[in-house]
Amino acid sequence: MKYLRPNEIKEIPTYDNWEEIEELTLNNYKIKRQNGSIKQEGYDSKLCDFSKLSQIASNEEVASILKLAKEATFDEDPDSVDGMCSHEFYLDSPDIKNNNTKYNNSIFINKIRSKLKNIVDPIINERINPYVRMVYPSDDKEHDCTACYCFIRKYKPNERVTHATHRDGHAFATVVMSLSDYGKDYRGGIYVATAERYKSYIALNKGDAIVHKHDLLHGVKVKNDGGERWSLIIWYKNSINCVDYSKDWYKEKAHNGEAVYQSLYANHVGGDNIIMWHKKAANQGFTNSMVKLARAYLKRLPSNLEFNPNEAERYYRLAIKISEDPHAQYGLAEMILCGLVKIETNSMMEILKIVINLLEESAKGGDVFAMFNLGIAHLYGYTGIVDMELAKDWFIYSNLPEGLHVGSLYYLEKDSKISNDLRERAKKLGFGTKWRQEARQHTGLGGAGGIDINLPWPEMPNGTKPEIF
Repeated sequence: MKYLRPNEIKEIPTYDNWEEIEELTLNNYKIKRQNGSIKQEGYDSKLCDFSKLSQIASNEEVASILKLAKEATFDEDPDSVDGMCSHEFYLDSPDIKNNNTKYNNSIFINKIRSKLKNIVDPIINERINPYVRMVYPSDDKEHDCTACYCFIRKYKPNERVTHATHRDGHAFATVVMSLSDYGKDYRGGIYVATAERYKSYIALNKGDAIVHKHDLLHGVKVKNDGGERWSLIIWYKNSINCVDYSKDWYKEKAHNGEAVYQSLYANHVGGDNIIMWHKKAANQGFTNSMVKLARAYLKRLPSNLEFNPNEAERYYRLAIKISEDPHAQYGLAEMILCGLVKIETNSMMEILKIVINLLEESAKGGDVFAMFNLGIAHLYGYTGIVDMELAKDWFIYSNLPEGLHVGSLYYLEKDSKISNDLRERAKKLGFGTKWRQEARQHTGLGGAGGIDINLPWPEMPNGTKPEIF
C-alpha cells in the first residue's frame, strides 16, 4: 500500500483576487492600497475584508529596523497560539509603558528599543494610524483605534518557521508590515484562510503591510530552506487607553447571527452560555465550534455537558463533511483508537488502516499533531511495516519541537551536523522546558485545546508502545 509523504502535500497558493490599486493621500503621505477579501466559514458565508499597503515604509527605514532588531534578544516564552517559543521582541505595550518587568528591560535592550521606536513611531503615527482610523472609524474620540502593542517577529532557518492558523481575537485591528521580500528573502510567509485547509499566501515585500480586523483567519508558514522572514506587527485596540473591549466587539455581531462572532463571543461569556453560543455557531456550519463541542462532549474541554461520544462523533463527522476539517479528522482518529466509534470490523489492522487514512487527510489539511502521529505510525509499524525514513520525514515536517527532537535521533549516527541542528532547533521551540507540555494542551485553532500530541496507540505484539511526549 502506498502511504502519503510530506512532499506530496499541495503547496499553498498565492492570493490573487486583489482589487485595482488605489492611491490615497493621508496626512500628506501618498499610500497605494489594494483591497482583498476571503470567505468566512459557515453556511451563510460572509466575506472578511483586508487591505495591502505598498511600501508604507522605505527600504532605508526597513534596513535600519532590521539592523537594530538583529542586535536584540527575542522573547522565548510560550506563544498563546501554538505553545512554542514566541521569538518576539516588543517595542511597545502597556506593560512597557508601565515599566512592567515582563519584558527584558536591561540597559542594552532599552537602548535598542528606544532606537527602534525613533524609526518606527513616525511610520505608525504619520502613515499607518491615519489609514487604520480611516477604514475603522469611531463615533467618539475615546474609542479611536490606538496602536497598543508593537513588536517584531522573526522566522529563521532552524528556528521558528510557522505560526499556527488563528484569529487575533484580542486585537480590534492588526497591521503586519514585512521587513523582508516575498520570494526573494523567503518563500511562503503570511497566509489568509477560509478554514484551516483552505489558505492563500499574501505576497508582501519590504515595507508592504496587510491590515485586517480580528475576524480574519490567518497564519504563517515559511519554507525552511535558508530564507528569513522578519515582520513588524501592530495590535490596535478601539480605545485611546488600550482598554480591552473585545467582548463588546463580539456581542453585537454574535446576536446578529454571525457564526465567527458567535464562536469568539462564546469564549467570553462563561458557564453554560459557552456551549449555547458554540452550538449557535455550529448550527450555521462553523466547524471550529463543532470541534470544540466534540471535545466538550468527550470531557476534553471544561463544560457541564455529559460525556457523550455519540454526539462527539456526530460533530466531528459533520465538520469533516462541511470543510474536511483536519482537527475533526484527528479527533475522529483518536476516538476510533479509544474504541469510542463503532467500526464494522474486529481486525486491528483494518482499524489502524482507517486511523492512518484519517491522519493522512488531516495532515494534508495542516494538522501538525496528525503529522507527528504519522511519524509514530511508520516508526512503530502500525502500517504493518516499519519505515524509519518516512517516519523521520513526518516528524521533521510537523515542525513541532517533539518531532524535531525525534528526527534528531534518526540522524544521530548518520549525520551528526543534521542531528545537532534538529536538536538545537527543537530546544529553540521549547523542547525540554517545564511549560511546553501544558502550553501545547491549551493551544489550537481558536484556542480549541483539549488534546495532546500522542494518540492512544495500541500495544504492539512485542509489548512496545510509543514513547509519551
